[in-house]
Amino acid sequence: MKKTFISLAVALMATVMNAQTWTGDAKWSKSVTTGDPLSSMKIGADGSVYITGDYDATTAFGEITLTNDDELPAGYVAKYNADGSEAWAIGFMGDADIVAIDVDAAGNAYVAVTITDEVVFSGTDGQTNTVTSGDELHNALLIAKIDKDGVVLTTKVIASETNQEIAEQTIDWGDGPEPMYGGWDPIFVQANKLKVVDDKVYVSVSYKGDVKVDNIDWKGSYVNVWDMMYEDNRSAGILTVDASDLGNAASVLNVQMTGVVDYAQYFPEGLNFAVANGHVYAGLFGFGNLTITANNSAKDLEFESDGEGNNEHGFLLVNIPTTVDPLANTDPFSVTRYHAAAHERLNNFYNVSKMEVQDGNIYIAGVFNGELPFNTAKTSVGNCDMFFVSFSENLNPAVPFNWAVTSGYDEGTTSNSQEAVSCMIVNNGKVFAAGVAVQVQKDEDGETKVEPLTYLEIGENGATQQIDGPLFIGADDNHAGLTAVLTDNSKGSNANIGTTPAYQIAVYVSPVVTSIKSVEPAPATADRIYNLNGQQVNQPQKGVYIMGGKKYVK
Repeated sequence: MKKTFISLAVALMATVMNAQTWTGDAKWSKSVTTGDPLSSMKIGADGSVYITGDYDATTAFGEITLTNDDELPAGYVAKYNADGSEAWAIGFMGDADIVAIDVDAAGNAYVAVTITDEVVFSGTDGQTNTVTSGDELHNALLIAKIDKDGVVLTTKVIASETNQEIAEQTIDWGDGPEPMYGGWDPIFVQANKLKVVDDKVYVSVSYKGDVKVDNIDWKGSYVNVWDMMYEDNRSAGILTVDASDLGNAASVLNVQMTGVVDYAQYFPEGLNFAVANGHVYAGLFGFGNLTITANNSAKDLEFESDGEGNNEHGFLLVNIPTTVDPLANTDPFSVTRYHAAAHERLNNFYNVSKMEVQDGNIYIAGVFNGELPFNTAKTSVGNCDMFFVSFSENLNPAVPFNWAVTSGYDEGTTSNSQEAVSCMIVNNGKVFAAGVAVQVQKDEDGETKVEPLTYLEIGENGATQQIDGPLFIGADDNHAGLTAVLTDNSKGSNANIGTTPAYQIAVYVSPVVTSIKSVEPAPATADRIYNLNGQQVNQPQKGVYIMGGKKYVK
């Protein structure tokens, strides 16, 4: 495919977005001048928009500027008011990666941050907060609560620790005893989703080591490798803390490898979740032998493995009631399994990226390799494919799923070529979804290429409509009439991944989606001139500009 570059002015951007999914012009739109990808976003009930990301130099939000003069990547969370004006921005200095954000009805923001060693940050009141993961080798989870005015209200760090019983095991190679567990694979706690529901904050994590905090007592998954050493395989879980003060941490779900027959790195893959109607629904891929624990009950599951590298990567949908009557004779939780044929294991090509419950249906998006467990007639192309699937919330065994859709895009088979889901919005039974494919084979300039994947509108029966467009970083619907979107308008069809990004944030009135209209070009406006970042220019200097819908060089 020929490499092309697409740069859209603000006026064109609004028209294209309008034609795809939303009605009317954007209520407001802004450019974000940061050199690093924006990681997550949330639109509040009042229309305020919160975004997070990383920066390693200077990033600006209107008149608000954050500067990072450290060698480590810093994280930020920024708020835009409902009218689009910049409210505040907070930088997390040190090795900090903000991976998830959610907002409650009062406008309090809750962020999940992966931290390494010491991280320092201040709210709008100037109060300095210092937290640490314990040392420079281990990642820990930081949860921070920030009020609507940018004041940091409280924080909580959740870290893992080395199991002392395992650490004391030794082996004698002839020169005296040496530890069998040398800690060569650092322990960590890393989040991938955070959700505020009523008075609780739910967080899904992966971890190594033992996690002991408040009411949580998760063990690591330790493997004795040929009586020579111990290895800690990755485990996963969902935890809650009280939204008021981030205290009272408790386990909702724990998933880890158990009962290994031969040495292999078995572990749960891509855990995600949704909370609705008194239930926590968890979705994940798994292989090997896994044990799932929830509501003080455990279930052991086995997936096909031939011991020669061919493994089944099945899908698990777990239904956990948030309250259980101990006197009732009911199952504390249920697991629905979806099988796929065993094949050679491929790393990083199984993930549950998005999960939502709406109007009695569960919607899940992610990536997979090989057979799609929900519908094995569908298989991935290249390294992996995006998938989107809908289940009935009652999980009727006679109807295993409502519909399942895959991207069918061939991104190649080099080691790091892959696809990723960037956003999924469910609106009145229809799904808007978008993603990205990274092609690692080099183009004529020696650069890796990125391809914004076709946007899909998926109807209630699984029928899809597709439209090309810019690269979506994220999107969120506040279910109160507004949708916020983040795009990188520099990434067009098969564009160079190193192209300078042109991030755009915009808020639209949310319609009841009925269809995706065809894209029509905006009418040319001869007397308006834009630069390649989509900003109107009154007195252009030397450079490349857009005027009347065409490029020209001054």
